[in-house]
Amino acid sequence: MSEKQVLAADILSTTTALLTSGAILSISLFEIPNLLSTPSTTSLPQLRALFSRGSHVVPPAASASLAIYAWLAYHADRAGHLDRRNGYVAAAVGVASIMPFTTLVMLPAANGRLIEMEENRKRRGGEVSGGEEREEKELLRRFWWMNTVRGLLMGVGGVVGIWTAMTR
Repeated sequence: MSEKQVLAADILSTTTALLTSGAILSISLFEIPNLLSTPSTTSLPQLRALFSRGSHVVPPAASASLAIYAWLAYHADRAGHLDRRNGYVAAAVGVASIMPFTTLVMLPAANGRLIEMEENRKRRGGEVSGGEEREEKELLRRFWWMNTVRGLLMGVGGVVGIWTAMTR
């Protein structure tokens, strides 16, 4: 494997990880505060569209970054660079950690209920009760901090990847 291939893989995996982290964090920094100040009748449909767009971008980007870090770790191991191998494995774990975090923590704790509320509201013709609006705002706040954690997990993977690439 040539140095150019390693450099290209380092750049691609780290750029993908950090851009994805930034995209995730931008939702917490910009979109959720907007939704918290928006009436419930419009915030849930907007959030549902955001979930849909994110589900088409974030998993493939995380998977690509993970695969490239795994490839780099494999080749570092074959070349006898155990420190680099360990660094790439750590970067891959950071990137991969968003997948179980999303599935096991976020979906049951917030996302699933928010989607359910939006579907129920559609069936009722858009009616919102006071208790439902309070629950929605609480779920949005919960989603905000969990999404921030998810973005930071991805970012840690990217930073470890940069660190590993720089320690040649």
